[in-house]
Amino acid sequence: MDSLQWHLHTFESSSYEISDDDSDWDTSLKHSYQSHLDLRSHHCCDLTDSSGPPQTALDSFLDSVLPPEDQPCDSHYLGRLNPCDSDSIVESEGSNLEEYNDEELLILNTPEALYKLYHKNKLQSRVGSLQRIELLCPDCGQWCQTGVHSKIGLWADGHFRSFSNHRGSRKCEATAKKNRATASGKLATVTTLPRSLPSETDRLCITSPQPQMCAGVSILWPEDLRPFAMLFPWERYHNGPDSLPFTLDISNPTMPRARSKLCLGSSATQDLPCDECADVPAHIARLAEVVRDAKSCTNYRYLGLAHMQDIARSYAKQANTLKLQGLNDSHKYIKALTQLDNYHRLLMAVSEHNIPRLQQIINIALRHGTSIREIVNKLEDAIEGVYCPRGYGADDLDIATLAYRLGGQQLLFALNQYLSLPSLRTLCTHSVFTSITPTIGTIRDEHMHENIRAIVLTPHSNTSPRCGVSLMIDEIALEEMAVHFSKYNKVGGLCWKHSHIIDPVLRTYDSAVDIAQKIHTGQVHLGKELTVIGASFFGEDAIYPLLAAPTCKAEDAHDMEQLLARAINCWDTTGAGASVGPIWSFATDGDATRRAAGHKLFVKNMLAHESPLYDTLINMPGLNLFTGEGEVTLDFDYKHILKRICTLIRAPSGIVLNNGRVINSMMLARYLVWLPAYDEAAVTKLLHPDDPQDVPRAVELILAIIELAKSQHHIINNSFSVDIDTRADLKSINLLSAVIESFLTPFIDTTLSLFEQVQFLSRYSHLAFAFFHAHRRAFMSYQLYYDTQTTVKNAMFCCTKQQILDPNAPFYLGDVGDDPLEILFGRTRAAKDIDSIFKRHPDLDPGHR
Repeated sequence: MDSLQWHLHTFESSSYEISDDDSDWDTSLKHSYQSHLDLRSHHCCDLTDSSGPPQTALDSFLDSVLPPEDQPCDSHYLGRLNPCDSDSIVESEGSNLEEYNDEELLILNTPEALYKLYHKNKLQSRVGSLQRIELLCPDCGQWCQTGVHSKIGLWADGHFRSFSNHRGSRKCEATAKKNRATASGKLATVTTLPRSLPSETDRLCITSPQPQMCAGVSILWPEDLRPFAMLFPWERYHNGPDSLPFTLDISNPTMPRARSKLCLGSSATQDLPCDECADVPAHIARLAEVVRDAKSCTNYRYLGLAHMQDIARSYAKQANTLKLQGLNDSHKYIKALTQLDNYHRLLMAVSEHNIPRLQQIINIALRHGTSIREIVNKLEDAIEGVYCPRGYGADDLDIATLAYRLGGQQLLFALNQYLSLPSLRTLCTHSVFTSITPTIGTIRDEHMHENIRAIVLTPHSNTSPRCGVSLMIDEIALEEMAVHFSKYNKVGGLCWKHSHIIDPVLRTYDSAVDIAQKIHTGQVHLGKELTVIGASFFGEDAIYPLLAAPTCKAEDAHDMEQLLARAINCWDTTGAGASVGPIWSFATDGDATRRAAGHKLFVKNMLAHESPLYDTLINMPGLNLFTGEGEVTLDFDYKHILKRICTLIRAPSGIVLNNGRVINSMMLARYLVWLPAYDEAAVTKLLHPDDPQDVPRAVELILAIIELAKSQHHIINNSFSVDIDTRADLKSINLLSAVIESFLTPFIDTTLSLFEQVQFLSRYSHLAFAFFHAHRRAFMSYQLYYDTQTTVKNAMFCCTKQQILDPNAPFYLGDVGDDPLEILFGRTRAAKDIDSIFKRHPDLDPGHR
């Protein structure tokens, strides 16, 4: 409120004009011009009393509108001298200005004259923003700063020197002329003073228009905004920095008015504000623009009460939202603690009790959307035996099938009682078992036809692409006993070669006695092994058994030749060749009888020139192009070949290479210890294994020989070595390494491409031919040499057939041979339905040798 502490002295400036004559005002007053001034009495209230200094009209106004703490402490602070003090000062100075009246003092415009007018309360003063006293110029209507602090006051004539200079300046005169030109009132008549100073009574008065008090400006507030009082930034209504340059009058709320803090107090034109107040509407317009689109980042000091109300409402809404969020969060926390307690109960129930079919209980509960608390209750009921879940999954049925096939009905019953596995009745209801028609009596085509339709054609009834088929034959050990098949009422387990002697149907008691007598006399034999013929598809891992017939091992090559031919004929007769794929090869192990039968059956016809295979295979020099009917080739299992090669190396006779060097276990035991990974004990176990049929041990021996040959190249290539025997031995081992590496690598290195695999096999074929031609049987037996070359030949034929059938289909070299049938035998054979289970659950498969 300091800005409101401005002094309004009762003198009001009169409008006057000075003539354009150039006469000067001399000290004798003889040649000066005198203006006839109409000094109207100003309205002031003499509020002096005996207790204090006189009180002006502004003091009365301040007493009515300002609180006591905002009023000035004394009149000296307002920059006004006590009248008593001023009189004493005037008398002490002995001034000679008492003979001039107010008009003459104003025209005189000396610091002493102005000082006299000030003490006669004829000049208006106020305190400026810098606490300096300012005087209102009666000519131009501008406030002139004296430079005197308000606490000092104007008590000397020197304080009015700046004001005197201002009134005599061109700027003041120009402003005064401008004000008079814009005034819309009566023009004052100017009468020049005579050259000689007349008497006081002869002076003529200049009549001037009545000055108008500046009433400020009305505030024109946009109608689309809320009330002015609600949007006005009251926090800026002060005298400090960033304050508004005007004051308000809201005594009439419907018509508020504003007055500039630099208001001149009077206006030369009626109903118009002064120049300072005329700038106020622009400030009001800027305030309207600010409040119309107030940004969220606007400082609160620029906002009004309405905005504060909006902000308060938004904060209240935000507080309510946070309260609601707090309530929701507390509800979530309580719910989370409850669920945590339920999970703890579940964990304790699982850890402390052996709950049967725990996984099934939880799966059923989750499938029905059961809560954790309800799951715990279900587990408690299952522990007490009140609740038993129904329904079994595919994994449960697979495990039950394994238990039934491996351990029989008694094991399945025990597991059903203890682990709640499916019972045998449930297993028969939900599972479809592989049903192989057993061969009872002699082998007939009907047996293989029925098995092909049930096992091969039914699963492949959809339009799957045709692929190559490899038939394979092998034997499995069989318990020598006669078995009664109640489904057929026949006696099985008798060899298929001699079963034609008896009638296997048990019609009477005598039929059983007759069969027993024939077995006792040796006319009919119990089966020692089970001859199994299966079909394997190139590109698939499945094996499909087609025949299971007991054998007494009395068959010759002629019998085996008929059996192989019958199997191929049954495949084509049932339509499997047209719907599934043609037979490309017939694989077997190193059995001499099946080798002889296969040679007569599948190496009898030269490949025709019209065959689509001819153009490709004729470009392989040395390849045997003889095949069987339908271009079927003979094949041997490469794992059996690897075992036989290692058996040959371990034998005392060994393998002869490099001018008669014999490579056997004794020589290898001398050099294999040079490898860092093998000591003497490891080499002994490698060369003399407990199981000569162990394929992984055979592969390990071959890899050790290859590594030895690669690590001793510095000795082999040293032509000046004095140890001739060692160098000769290592050179022979190096040659052996090249031969066996060429045969082994294509089957164990999965990173090789098919082209690289064929290259390795071709290199083996040529190396083996060269060494066999040089050393004959000393290098390798005739049977082993025949089997290896036949295996390479079959691989070349099958690869070419696949290119012709479907060049975009995958082809894997591991599909050749009868290894899939060996795997089937290792899993207790296909008759026990566990091969497909191990394929679905490879983690349960312990593997095979």
